[in-house]
Amino acid sequence: MAVMSFKYDNRIAEDHRDLLRRHCTSIDNDLADLARDLGLKVFEEDLMPYQDGFLTYDPSCGSATGFKIVVNSKHNLSRKRFSVAHEIGHFVLHRNDVEYLKDKVAAFANTSFQPKLNRVQERDTLGFDYESLEDRAKEKEANAFASVLLMPPNFFKPSFIRLNGDIETLAQLFVVSPEAVRRRIRELKIL
Repeated sequence: MAVMSFKYDNRIAEDHRDLLRRHCTSIDNDLADLARDLGLKVFEEDLMPYQDGFLTYDPSCGSATGFKIVVNSKHNLSRKRFSVAHEIGHFVLHRNDVEYLKDKVAAFANTSFQPKLNRVQERDTLGFDYESLEDRAKEKEANAFASVLLMPPNFFKPSFIRLNGDIETLAQLFVVSPEAVRRRIRELKIL
């Protein structure tokens, strides 16, 4: 897979591109602010330990678009941040899937049967299959998007050099896991 670029990815709407560009001008920007600017709201909930988070349509959540990101309140800060960035990636890159989710929820709202779905059920309702090549590719894209958002190359490369490649210090600086730093080093082919 090619390295993710906000500048050249034609799936990113121009207004979203501008917001992402502004967000990536500093390493201490707040993801919740970016989410809000994109029309999303971020919530923390007690999810199953294996659940990182999800993006869903909930017109009552109070966001400008009706979409919200839910992350696992039991996870540590770096994992929550990666989950938020990952779900922002789905919202920005996989617009057709996002609109499909919105249409499915609206269809449920027009029936007398309105089940409360958990993430696995939502994904099943959408026909999402972690075994399909297309859906696995979308997950990889959202992960790559999150890496760029949390560790922009214009800050990551100079920081790597200045800190002599110290993985732990880079992880603390960018508030990500050491494994995320190692992946970013490989993606950017720094070593």
